[in-house]
Amino acid sequence: MEQIVQTRSVPVMGSYDVVVCGGGPGGWVAAVAAARAGARTALVERYGFVGGMATAALVVPISVFTYNGQLVCGGIPWEFVQRMVEADGAEVEHPLGNISHDPECYKLIAQRMLLESGVDLHFHAVLTGCVREDSRITHVILDTKSGPRALEAKYVIDSTGDGDLCAMAGVPMQENTMPLQPPSLCFCIGGVDTDALELIHHEKQGLNYHNLRVQTKLRELAETEDVPVFGGPWFCSIHRDGRVMVNMTRTPADMLDPAQATRAECRLREDVHAFVALLKKYFPEFKNAELLFTAAQTGVRETRHIKGEHRQSAGGGALFFSRPGGFSLGAGAGLGDGAGPGGGLCRRPVCLCGHERAQSRCAHAAGHAAQMGCADLKERQGFQKAKQANRLHGHRK
Repeated sequence: MEQIVQTRSVPVMGSYDVVVCGGGPGGWVAAVAAARAGARTALVERYGFVGGMATAALVVPISVFTYNGQLVCGGIPWEFVQRMVEADGAEVEHPLGNISHDPECYKLIAQRMLLESGVDLHFHAVLTGCVREDSRITHVILDTKSGPRALEAKYVIDSTGDGDLCAMAGVPMQENTMPLQPPSLCFCIGGVDTDALELIHHEKQGLNYHNLRVQTKLRELAETEDVPVFGGPWFCSIHRDGRVMVNMTRTPADMLDPAQATRAECRLREDVHAFVALLKKYFPEFKNAELLFTAAQTGVRETRHIKGEHRQSAGGGALFFSRPGGFSLGAGAGLGDGAGPGGGLCRRPVCLCGHERAQSRCAHAAGHAAQMGCADLKERQGFQKAKQANRLHGHRK
């Protein structure tokens, strides 16, 4: 392949205590926390809004805030949920504590919390590189419509979801030995009889809310009609009558490969329209339905996995474990790899280390919330363990 060499001068547009790369759920919450603690904080986001998979990919609901009747996820995330509820943009699905929400309300409330906390927002900026001095990242490089920009930082947090900054900094990654979980393009349907459609409120602990009635009928139809590959399906309330978010499309792809990602986007968009037509034709709850919109991007379940200091296999079921300096909640409830009804168990291991963080297993949570004070594992064995717990939200889809 032909190679070119590019040399450019990049202006440094600001100096910060903390720069957070990626405005998904983990990223924007980390930025609020840092700013409230008194750190001069910047948040970098490629879109013009935050929320990551919860907004750009339309992954609903937010899960899970309670377990056995007790609140297990509080702090800034729970404050955020309460503010969305007060704005009539969300509903807490008791007793499980999943949060049905309107993605537009999510964007607005998260944005308000960031600005109120004094975070500098850098929207429409794409992370393209970093500068290291020895094992420490000193600057992140962004590309914008106005050209490249650099931000200086004492600490950086990788919340890109794919470990982009970690990869750029040379953090070692695990080798993928099994097929990646497939991406999905979620979509919103209006004109639905939401009073008649079952399982749109994901409220009970231990129950998978994929719709077996619709699943069975679609499998029967596949004998005589062109039914695309699907998982679930899950129909999810967004706290708006007559509207549901739909999670059912599947196609194999490595979303780090732009050619494969492009093919996946095109394939899944065709599939969305095919599914809407099938739902309208064969299911009375959808007879007056119409496609309102698809996600801004296909939802990504799995790409990179950091090679951490400790590697814990989930093995199935909810996984709770703690170690000095941190606590983690992992999910063994399936993300849906298209291999069976409702998908299967999380097949990849949850990997943790104290400083570089593991990729989240859910479609909507930020992946690598890695505080990259240094990038070389061997050189930082004595480094203080990360002070914030890595929360891996157990999303069943």
